[in-house]
Amino acid sequence: VATEGPGLPAISLEEKLDAIADFNSLSPHNAKARLELLDSGTNEGLMITDLKLKDFELVKEAGHLGCGYIGVEMLHRILGYGKSEAVPIHAVIQVRVISPKLGIFKGVLCPKLGIDGIELPQSMQKVKPSR
Repeated sequence: VATEGPGLPAISLEEKLDAIADFNSLSPHNAKARLELLDSGTNEGLMITDLKLKDFELVKEAGHLGCGYIGVEMLHRILGYGKSEAVPIHAVIQVRVISPKLGIFKGVLCPKLGIDGIELPQSMQKVKPSR
């Protein structure tokens, strides 16, 4: 990857990555694996970019490693179902959450009644938040 050259302003790839999440805290082997999360599955699935920090809650582990929860109404909105449509029941959706303030998360979300947003347990976090 060119980080400088004719017609290119010099950049620090390390600084760019650390603006996304705390890649500096990872071993080279883990950093490579976590970088692959940035390119996994987006060609075949939905990419949702309008969620806000307030839509997420970090929660204690409940014994379901790699599994978080999403409010049913939010799930329906994300999947594009209108309020009057008959909505199929989805068991889980696979997600990648990438946020400089939260970190990088990988896992599945199960629909959960009684919550409005997305609950992320620590077992889903693969890279800590940007410093």
